[in-house]
Amino acid sequence: MKKRDWAVVAVILAAALVAGLVLVRHALDRAAQTQLDSLAAAQFNGGETAPPETTAPAHTGGETSPAPTETTAPQESAPLSETPAPVAESGQPLPTETPSEEAVSDGTPPPSAGGGTKTLAELIDWMRDESSGALAAQSLGQAELALASGVGTSDDALRRAFAQSQAPRNEEARQNQLAEEVAAPAFAYLRRRDTAALREESVAFYRALEAEVSAQVSSAQTSGDTARLERAQADLETVQTALAQAEEALQEAEAELDTALQELNTVLGNPYGTDLALSDVLEAEPMPTLTADEAVSQALENRNEVHAAAYQVEREQQALSQLRYTYAPDSPEVLTQQAALTEAEAACPQAELQVETEVRDLLSSLETQNQELTRLSESLSQLGGAPEAVYTLETSPAPETESVQAEETEAVQAEETEAAAAWSSDFPDLMARRAEWEDLRAGQIEKLAQFNLDVLRFQHAIGAGCTAAAI
Repeated sequence: MKKRDWAVVAVILAAALVAGLVLVRHALDRAAQTQLDSLAAAQFNGGETAPPETTAPAHTGGETSPAPTETTAPQESAPLSETPAPVAESGQPLPTETPSEEAVSDGTPPPSAGGGTKTLAELIDWMRDESSGALAAQSLGQAELALASGVGTSDDALRRAFAQSQAPRNEEARQNQLAEEVAAPAFAYLRRRDTAALREESVAFYRALEAEVSAQVSSAQTSGDTARLERAQADLETVQTALAQAEEALQEAEAELDTALQELNTVLGNPYGTDLALSDVLEAEPMPTLTADEAVSQALENRNEVHAAAYQVEREQQALSQLRYTYAPDSPEVLTQQAALTEAEAACPQAELQVETEVRDLLSSLETQNQELTRLSESLSQLGGAPEAVYTLETSPAPETESVQAEETEAVQAEETEAAAAWSSDFPDLMARRAEWEDLRAGQIEKLAQFNLDVLRFQHAIGAGCTAAAI
């Protein structure tokens, strides 16, 4: 053959060799990624079921793409196991230490916060530093730091750079998620605790009132005053009915408190029945001072969902650029990857809109709750505190009628006045004021717990959020 023919053959063979290498590299990358996902899921589980993940299908321009994209789409939930473990240059996963797995393998019980009296701040610190979730988060954080240092990313500068900037944000997101995981049952416990205390106080009130009215019944029986006795007995029946209802409400509140305590113990890794109490006083946290626009601006700058969506665009663009070196512009591989890039670009404003909507809704809800708490506090102040169980029974003379007998004697007038006299008490007003006070206080307890939890969620929403971006 001529030299020109040999040159053509050489070019064809070289192209075939490059395509073959690309296919082999892609197959190795897919196998390594499968191992990474399995290892990351095992690190998170520690013997438990991993939370569900919602991932977007990766678009790599077909089976021949040299740069597969692994980033998951922005998520609503906040799983801890989104970031794969680092791999060595050979594609094999690096060994990582997972304390929770070791604890399961050698029979050591999982971490437990223990019982006693604690504060919510102490529970959050334990959850972030010592819980099973914290140990899993620490392993994932170590894997991300390895990726940021170049382990498994030496030939992927884009991924390495994203790991370097995103690893601290992911750490913050995992810390936020762990805090919310314990804060929600903790505030539920505080709400049930204060409600049970309110019901117990109500029972004590009605028992004291029952004693007061019973004393009046006994006094009326001794004096032989029939009208006074009838009035006191009617009030006694009413207060005994209210007492029975209060005792039933107390039993329900105590059962709900026990349920809330066991839910909190479960989150803390405590055995069933662990004696645990929180010493926090349920008071309103300060209302955030940011305007809605300021909060949205801060959230769009910090949230991981926004960063993950932007990174996905970069990955898809990188994959498309690499495919164009190998395939024609109108090839199926290039067209498929172009569609993936378009989809990723459309996901960016969607992620921003989701974050903005979440932040605005949270802040609006906080403003409404704060107004309602202010109203409740003012109403309770107007009542002057909880009514005391003081029962009074006294006569209230009926108005005298005009006598048609001008010569009626004073003795006859006195007799008519005594016959028209009636016994009255402050009982109806006392019962109404007590019911109003209890309703206001119960509503205040309910709203305080929700308001404080939402303040915490808002603080996280304008930060990194609770979703760790896949690297």
